[in-house]
Amino acid sequence: MGELLGTSRELSGILANTIKPRPLGNEPKIEAHSVWTKTRGLLIKLAMHCDGQAINAIIDTGSQLNIVNKHIWKTIINRPIDIAKSVSMNDANGGEGKLRGLVQNVPLNCGGVSTQVNLFVGDHVPFSLLLG
Repeated sequence: MGELLGTSRELSGILANTIKPRPLGNEPKIEAHSVWTKTRGLLIKLAMHCDGQAINAIIDTGSQLNIVNKHIWKTIINRPIDIAKSVSMNDANGGEGKLRGLVQNVPLNCGGVSTQVNLFVGDHVPFSLLLG
């Protein structure tokens, strides 16, 4: 997602306009929070929705994958997984883990912005949703 926003001036502009403060009205509210961590620096957190249910997402511009926690996949996303597309992943601390498969075309909304994403499912990841 970070690469896409970095290469597309139009999408960056749309996102910037979407998160600008506006007078209260009928438009959905988008909240973004940034958090400094001890080991990784600045993380951006967004409230996303899938089928009307809230999911707390982390935007990680250093990641090349979109990853969802197994519990969130089972309880909120509830779409088929292609286990033939499992991959190994290296984390920022030098560890390696296996992502169990790929869930394709998951609808996500952030305020008035809608998109579809492909998500790898992680069994023991320390977040609900990571958008790379």
